Amino acid sequence: MHCTTPRPRTAVAYVDTVAFLMNQQPPNEFWQSIRPHCGSATMRRSRVGHGTVRVLVNQPQPQAIKAVADLEEKRYVTVQALHVALDFMADTPEEAANLTTWLRARFVKRWRGKHRRRDFRRTAYWSAQRWGSNNLAMYGDRPSKLTGRPCAHLEWRVSGTSQVKALGIRYPRHLGTFDPAEFWQKRLVLREVDMIALGKQARGRGRAKDVEPLDRRCGHLICRACAGVDKDGGLLFEAQRVADVCQAFDWFDKRTALRSVPGPMVMSEDAQFLTTPPPSTPTSTSPAPESVIPRARAPT
Repeated sequence: MHCTTPRPRTAVAYVDTVAFLMNQQPPNEFWQSIRPHCGSATMRRSRVGHGTVRVLVNQPQPQAIKAVADLEEKRYVTVQALHVALDFMADTPEEAANLTTWLRARFVKRWRGKHRRRDFRRTAYWSAQRWGSNNLAMYGDRPSKLTGRPCAHLEWRVSGTSQVKALGIRYPRHLGTFDPAEFWQKRLVLREVDMIALGKQARGRGRAKDVEPLDRRCGHLICRACAGVDKDGGLLFEAQRVADVCQAFDWFDKRTALRSVPGPMVMSEDAQFLTTPPPSTPTSTSPAPESVIPRARAPT
């Protein structure tokens, strides 16, 4: 899990996509009021019931959510899907790709059941199917939907009225109190493999305080057996993959084999400005922000 990429310090959380179910089509005035305040808005017929339509809104602003909530007085509207995104801003596409590799090796999805990470083209999914009801996608080859800058993008996709209801959201008015930053603070879990602790466990020395040369070698050998492949074709030691393989053994204890990694500061889209600090250098203990990103959306 050796990586020269600097650890990300800030990340921007926002609602990427919301799907609404309506018992009838919205009027033309609705589209005129919502489209200036979102990335895009589309509609198609739903299979839920006769006459039901599904309205999909991408990158909605508060004005767009309010326009949908105003329809509740005359229509039955529910939230059917919610995609919450987290962008780690980068200066170049190469840095964004390295950040994606760094996150892929350390991100651990809790409450996943028997789901395992799968790669489709250049996107990683944490579910057996790309359209799962509680899935997560990660990619770093596309610009941010907020600023148009290169970024490592994580997106938690919750689909189904019952899954969305578990988040405390059922109707459009409930989105007004939803905090994407708080959502990610509870779900952004980063772990690294402690090869020495893993080797001790495999050799039956889990509680030993001294370190023997074979401890590190044994831990490294286990990581190589569970390793994935990074973007350059090299070995990638993923904490999630090591835990999934080793949990079948009685000697494995993930509480000591996987050490916690401090996560970045998660900021909401509603912040007045977003900062991207430069990598720390030996001559500067508290570097100043390198650039300021204005609150502007990328052109669609």
